[in-house]
Amino acid sequence: MRTCGPVDGGRVGKRRRRWENGPTTQGDIVAEGIRVSEELLVDTNAFETRIALLRNGEPVEIHLQRALGDPKTQPGSPVGNIYLGKVARIAPSIQAAFVDIGTQALGALFSEPPAAVHLGQRGSPAQALPVDRGAAAETTRGSNGTSAFREGDHVLVQIAKEPLKGRGGGHGKGPRLSANPSLVGRYVVGFPLARRGGREGVATGDRPGERSGRGSRKQASEDGADDSRINLSRRLVADDERRRLAALVADVLQDLGLPWDCIVRTAAAGATHAEIADDLAYLTRLWQQIRRRWERARTAPTLLYQELPAMLRTVRDLAGPALSRILVNDDDACASVRNHVATHFPAYRDRVVRYRSTGGLFDAYGVEAAVDGILSPCVELPSGGRLVIEHTEAMTTVDVDSGTALDSVNRADTALATNLEAATAIPRQLRLRNIGGIVVVDFIGMVCDEHRDRVHRTLLDAAAGDPARFTASAFSALGLVEISRRRVRDSLLSQLSGDCPSCDGRGYTKSAQSTCFDIFRALLRRTAVDGRGLSSYVLHAAEAVVDRLLDEDAHHLAQVVSRTGRPVELQVEPGYRNDQFDLIGVPKA
Repeated sequence: MRTCGPVDGGRVGKRRRRWENGPTTQGDIVAEGIRVSEELLVDTNAFETRIALLRNGEPVEIHLQRALGDPKTQPGSPVGNIYLGKVARIAPSIQAAFVDIGTQALGALFSEPPAAVHLGQRGSPAQALPVDRGAAAETTRGSNGTSAFREGDHVLVQIAKEPLKGRGGGHGKGPRLSANPSLVGRYVVGFPLARRGGREGVATGDRPGERSGRGSRKQASEDGADDSRINLSRRLVADDERRRLAALVADVLQDLGLPWDCIVRTAAAGATHAEIADDLAYLTRLWQQIRRRWERARTAPTLLYQELPAMLRTVRDLAGPALSRILVNDDDACASVRNHVATHFPAYRDRVVRYRSTGGLFDAYGVEAAVDGILSPCVELPSGGRLVIEHTEAMTTVDVDSGTALDSVNRADTALATNLEAATAIPRQLRLRNIGGIVVVDFIGMVCDEHRDRVHRTLLDAAAGDPARFTASAFSALGLVEISRRRVRDSLLSQLSGDCPSCDGRGYTKSAQSTCFDIFRALLRRTAVDGRGLSSYVLHAAEAVVDRLLDEDAHHLAQVVSRTGRPVELQVEPGYRNDQFDLIGVPKA
């Protein structure tokens, strides 16, 4: 193992949030001596709603919701909606069923023990009653373990992930479905159909804003949960608080007679018994309403439950103990947020504030510049280095470039200092840009194992506050770090941008020189095939191509004209791309 002496990089300590005596009155949280204050900015109008979460004045998360049409019929994101769907197609090779839920694309339901399914005559209405998970597993699975729904079966499903757009005009992905629906409250996420504490059901229903600590029954017991049905958000790190909340939720579940699996959310820190009881009672009433609609359903697909509007849902999910205020730029939206907050977490009611300044809300807090920066692949680092973020169909790549960071006389010092800055910035950029899936980071090369370990620890510490599930491998033999971050919806770049009309989303076009050479080959082929009947050619091409034919490649064009014996007239077409041209033959008189 290579070892190194001390370098000028600065110590990066762990900054994990710990709750001491619950949240403070104004939402400020002290994390290892650093006071953390959060604000929510709600910028809404008739065509778009944007919500930004600021931490100590810096934007860390941005949500964008644009109207898909009539807001009454297409209110926005379908994540969380519960449907009675109809199995349209079976794909045994990938252990999935594609379910018609009434959306444009079929939803994908991957193999899992279904919580409830309509069993009966195919394609006909059946009595909408839940089926025991063990029995359902036996009747809906084949001998090879893959999902064996029959086409036409009705199944209760929930949208877990939004449809994803394809790149370059390619096919995107339909919504990802779960057969184990979850209901999200302020403090608790409940799974009404997970009656046996099955871990696979909890995994598929995990919410975008929560990471739950899961494990064996022994592990749950050590965290304070005697019932393995109860899991706690990993962001709840104080052991005493975890034990208190686990015992409290177990008591409330027993009092209400609920055989549910539950995830205790980060917002539950400091919550009282009455608050948890009210939250679970609300979810119980909600499930009863869904159950009644389910039992009355006669056709599929049928929408049984529609999640809160994007604005209220995002406020619910992002309002944490450190929240100091919620700024809203619209009277109606402010009243809606205030009513929702007063009903579900009244302690935050006075923190909803109407923003009345003349300037834009996002402009006033620097969020507009952050939104514009998302369109750029480059992120500047304090030392002069930079990140270059590129998207492909399979993954996202991040290249760490030292740039002008050459102050140190020692190359190893420069590499470490720049990599430490990059390791701190990468998790923030992934969260800000909502980049999910596989991310491969190419750090500046380091030969010292201690330096690599330090950069890796810094990367994990910087991601500790990310609500999305985040894992990072150690450095590979090639010096790469592989990151997996849970993806629930399209990235902000995908929502803000479209395919380039000049390159059809490829990110590049043929050069003018390459197009000129294509033209020369086309002239030779055309002349060899039917040149005897032609007296000349007319070429329509982009201005850059014509300019090159008259300048740098004029001698090549002259050689081709001499060889074919037919002159070429050049015409500029302003609407043509560099790789477009039309070669028209002029017949002999």
